Amino acid sequence: QIRKKAPGYIKKKGTLSALKFYDVKGFGFAEVQHLYGIETMRFAAEQLKGLYEGKGKMRLKLFISVKGVRLYEQATMRHFATVKMSTISFCSLDPKNKKLFAFINKKKKRNFCHVFQCHEGDAQKMVETMAEAFEVTFKLLEQEKKRKENERLAEKRKET
Repeated sequence: QIRKKAPGYIKKKGTLSALKFYDVKGFGFAEVQHLYGIETMRFAAEQLKGLYEGKGKMRLKLFISVKGVRLYEQATMRHFATVKMSTISFCSLDPKNKKLFAFINKKKKRNFCHVFQCHEGDAQKMVETMAEAFEVTFKLLEQEKKRKENERLAEKRKET
């Protein structure tokens, strides 16, 4: 069964099959010490905002799925970057500036906070979409773990 939640947001019941592209302006990413926290996000946002004083930010389309976050150049839809869901530890909107969305991921023992400016209301939607993606990803991993365990037990029974 397919339900339509909002324009551009199509979801199969019980799965996270396709989600909306969000128009964002990318501030970039900054290395951070912690894998979570609003303060960590604000620290990165302040660092990155300073870099863009009077300059244009990169216009991107941000896509969230169970596989991760994919970024595309807005004008050409050329793939720009992908961050795997398994590496993301935290996401949030800035409670003081509800147009700022950020997530933190770990790559090669380093932590990075990716910061984006979006349309009014989209930051909250992106947090909710990311939470749903985390939940579905976790359920899929649990199912895979159970399947492998059942296969292992079946093999063990065959041996005896």
